[in-house]
Amino acid sequence: MPRFYGIAFFKNLSDVFTSRITLSPLIPDDTLIGGGGFGNHCLASPGQEYVIELSQAANATVVSLDVANLPSGRSLTATWYDLDLGD
Repeated sequence: MPRFYGIAFFKNLSDVFTSRITLSPLIPDDTLIGGGGFGNHCLASPGQEYVIELSQAANATVVSLDVANLPSGRSLTATWYDLDLGD
């Protein structure tokens, strides 16, 4: 069944991309999550910031991110955003 997005979803999406993510250096790279597919996608500034979309159609709850190029000693923080709920 296709998903229909309401205005709140797009407002939340805009809020995430304008206030929480530095969008300009990000490039699409689905290879970092095993090639994407099924609507899962990755935007990356390798070693700095990653944005991963998990599609409802894929029914994914787990994703593996290849951070082999992460500089030694550098750590990443993961944050989950639910665009339907705005958090």
